[in-house]
Amino acid sequence: MDRVRTTGDRAFAVDLATIVLISAAICAYARDLARMSVLVPLVLGLRTALFLALPDDERDTSRRGELGLLLVATLLGAFNDWSSVVRHRIYDYTVPTDLGRLSSIPLWMLLYWGMILRFVLTLCHYRRLALPASPTGLASLRVGGVARVALLLGIVVVTRQCIYRLYDRPILSFVPFVAALILFLAVVRPDARRRGLLFGVLVLGPAVEVLYIQVGHLHAYRLGVLFGVPIWIALWWGLAVLVWEELGTRLQRGLDGVLA
Repeated sequence: MDRVRTTGDRAFAVDLATIVLISAAICAYARDLARMSVLVPLVLGLRTALFLALPDDERDTSRRGELGLLLVATLLGAFNDWSSVVRHRIYDYTVPTDLGRLSSIPLWMLLYWGMILRFVLTLCHYRRLALPASPTGLASLRVGGVARVALLLGIVVVTRQCIYRLYDRPILSFVPFVAALILFLAVVRPDARRRGLLFGVLVLGPAVEVLYIQVGHLHAYRLGVLFGVPIWIALWWGLAVLVWEELGTRLQRGLDGVLA
């Protein structure tokens, strides 16, 4: 991958504040559908206005590219959560919904998923984190970009299909994610900074979910042995962030090229 645009301190602060504010609201008001239905879109709208108002060198996208990225990220995040919860019943939301039989996930949460995916890219592109511009690994094996993307997509598809079938098995639920992490580390061979990011997310991702579950009573997993969080989702957080960093960055650059 070529060098990508990075996010500056102000852009990172805007997106981090957005995640913190909505997380605090989830902990305090997740069961108050009316309040959350107003608060979350309001915070997301304010975030977008502030982000777009930043100078070009603070943002990792053009203004039109940012709007396109938010739309696609929201659709991807919402569909993945809806499929996991409504179609496959991997876990359940325990808060009121405004979508009736269509979805047990409230609309405000589906919208929030777009911001979650967006924040991962903001974090990974944060210039103080200083991730190397070009991931190492497959390139050294002389495997082209298409094969690399196919591998990353294959990891996502296979692990999702496994969890759809094994989510209620104490051991088998997380074995595919252990195997996927080993494969990712062995073949993609992320650099030292990305490995550090991986291990940080393995801790912080589940910790945030613990807050949502134990304090906000937002959702409930089966086999939630880690204070309500199952082992497989803890592993998935780390893997998903690195996979989305690359695939999301490619998507972001493509949207920038089309919409800028």
